[in-house]
Formats: sequence, C-alpha cells, structure tokens
Amino acid sequence: MSGNLRLVDQRRIEPAERAILGTALINQDAARVVAREMLPSDFLSLETLHAFEAICDLIGRGIVADFVTVAEELRRRGRLDQPMLTALGDFTVEATGVEALPFKSSLGQTTGTHAGHFARLIGERRAVRAAREAAARIVAEAEAGVRQTDDFVDRARAAVANALRSYVVLDRDRTKFDQDIERYVHALIDNRPSDLPPILTDLAPLDAVIGGIDREKLTVVAGRPGMGKSSFLAHLALVASARGERVVWFALEETRDTVLRRLVSIVSGIPSDAIHRRAWRGDDDIRALAAAHDALHGRPVHIICRRPISGARVADEVARVREAEGDVSLVLLDHTVLMREPGRWDGKKHAEVTQSIESLCAVAKNERAAVVAAHQLNRDVEHRRDRRPTLADLRESGSVEESARLVMFLYRPVRYAPDTADPQELQVLVAKNSDGRTGTVRLRFEEECVRIEA
Repeated sequence: MSGNLRLVDQRRIEPAERAILGTALINQDAARVVAREMLPSDFLSLETLHAFEAICDLIGRGIVADFVTVAEELRRRGRLDQPMLTALGDFTVEATGVEALPFKSSLGQTTGTHAGHFARLIGERRAVRAAREAAARIVAEAEAGVRQTDDFVDRARAAVANALRSYVVLDRDRTKFDQDIERYVHALIDNRPSDLPPILTDLAPLDAVIGGIDREKLTVVAGRPGMGKSSFLAHLALVASARGERVVWFALEETRDTVLRRLVSIVSGIPSDAIHRRAWRGDDDIRALAAAHDALHGRPVHIICRRPISGARVADEVARVREAEGDVSLVLLDHTVLMREPGRWDGKKHAEVTQSIESLCAVAKNERAAVVAAHQLNRDVEHRRDRRPTLADLRESGSVEESARLVMFLYRPVRYAPDTADPQELQVLVAKNSDGRTGTVRLRFEEECVRIEA
C-alpha cells in the first residue's frame, strides 16, 4: 500500500483527511470511528497513513489515542521525524484551531459525529478514485480489442462493482431508533399491513407454513431434474402477476417459447405436450387457448432468456425494468448452476456459485424484491436409500444454504417408485425457514399441464 503513497506538502492534503486525523487525536469517540470505518487506501500521503495505523494499533490495544500516545507509537516504529511531528500538529490545528500541545488536547470541541462526517467525505473520494481506476482499466482493455462482447461487458461490470464495494451509501434522512421502533410497534397494534408484504403462493398448506415468499430475501427451490422446479416458478409468476405484482423471470434453462407454453398450459389446462405438437383435441382447446390469452394479456411479466448470465447482469436487467416500468416485486431465476461469473475460476464451481448467490441476495436487498432461485442438486441424492433431499445436499453448492433465508426441496415419490406412488403427489420439504416453521407440505402436481395445486 505504501508504495503508492508519497510525502506531500501538508497544505496539499485534502482538508477532510487532515481534519479526521486531527479529530481522532483529541476525541476518543472520533478515534474509534476512525479505526472502525476508515481504510488504509483512504489516505494519500505517508504521514496520514502512518498516523492512521498508529491510531488503529493503539485503539486495538485499549490505549487512549491522543497527540502524545500517537507520537510515542510513531517514535517506537521509527517514523517520528520532524515532518511527521509537524504533520501531527497540523492535523490537530485543523480540527481544533488551537496549537496541539499535550496539555491543550482536552480543549478540542470536535466530536465523533464530526469524525463520521469526515469519514463519509473520504469514503466518497475513495469511491470516485476507485471508479476512475476501474474505468481506466476498462478503456485500456477496450482499446486493445474486444473479442467476446458479453464477456467484456461482464468483466467491466464486475470491475466497477468491485471498485465500489467498500462504498456504502448512507441514508442522510435516517431516523432514530426510537422513531423506527415506534413506527413498527404502532403498525402492529393498529394491524396496518406491512409496506413490504410477502408474496403469497396461493397454496394454502404451504402459505400456512412459510407465510408467503418474503421480499428483500433470497428463497431457494431445489431438487433433482423432473421434480417440478420450473413449474413451481411458473406458478409463482402467475399468482403474483395476477395481483399486479411485477415479475422478472430469468429462464436460463428454457427458451422463451417453452416458458410461454408452460404458462399457457397451466392457465388453459391443455397438456403442455399437446400445445408443443399443436395436437388440438377440438374446438374446446381453441376456446381454452383464447381464454388463456385474455387471462395472460397485460400481465407485468418480463421473461429474459439470455445465457450465460452473471449476478451483475441480473441486477442490471432488474434495475432496467424498474426504471422503465416501476418497482419489481418478484425475481425468478432458473437455475443458479447455469449462472456464469466473470473471472478465471479454474474449475472452482463452488466459489463461482457462491458469488452468484451473494449477487442474488444483493438484488433482493437493493430492489426490495423477493428473489426465488431454482437450484439443481447433484446426483449424490440418487445413491441413498431415502432420496428425499436435505440441507446436507447443498454443502457443495457454494453459499446456498448459508445465504438463502428460505430453502425448499421439491420431491416427487413417483420418480423413484412409478408403480406404487401417487403420480400426482408433490412434497415440498421446507428445510430452512429463518422466519418461521419447517416441515413437509403435500401438494398436487398435474404433470400433463404442469399445474401445481393444494
């Protein structure tokens, strides 16, 4: 880090940088703010970096960080030369307007609140500097020639996202905790609906257990192929859009026409295979198709079939829909294993899936939407006597188990016992529910028209 720094005239160091270190030297609350919120890369000169490191070390050892102790710590490290001593004095004068004599350090009136303000100013500068450096790298790569546009765009998005990752946009209108708790409790007492109500599945036994699909959180629907994951997402898209909720569906496994066929089959009751083959059973099917068209026309559903897709691209597409049409309530993705993140993963799919999952969690939080991602389990479950999936089956799938607030496995007994099991039985194994109950919910799955019912 220090290799990028240089000794500079103290008058050329930005005022916020001088002020925050000076504040830390005269106020312990401010010193703790500096140690907690600042980064070494925030400082542009060796003097400010060395002072920052000394303050952090003293705070970490439980020692008061003031002019005297910081100077002594710098002396111990062999860094207290005359320019450094002068710099410490200048920092303190900047913050207090009085000379930084040891017996005068208690005269400072600057507080930890000021330090927080200065930290935000420096954080903003850090973000601009990091973005500028990322942009320079992007321009250099573009000028060198781009072979794969999609890969280049994903790398560019990732570079900017990584550059700004440490920058937190603070809500300048943030309310006090007592105001927050008053608003929340009064809403409960008055039985007022939440401003972010969960998205009900309209499957009564399932809603009774999970309470609907929560917004601002990631829900994972996992299972082996043929268990009904895509049909479950289609069901959610239909019930949410019927209530006017805007839905963005990333169909990575299927074509657009396949998704549309699935939706039309569910609404019309015509078998999906018959629609695919145009094998109409008579005028009733034609009338059912017309009724399905009328029912689906105007629904706020956006289907995106681009593949491969990264977490950054998912965030970008959802933001684009929000800016063009309004808030997005439900984001569906089928399925996580087909996501591709920029960079060289060298076969480390576990790490790549983790980055994808973390990106989906960020989309849920930033867009205040419910994100439901289908996840395909590997073949290990097939080798057990009891083939019902458990959370242990996600252990090799990145951070799926840790990051998802709700994990549901879909299990159809007929897939393993075709001669004896109920062909329509669909078990939803609620294996993780951070805000409620777990357990097994039994539903009905009409495979011909891919319809799920309670």
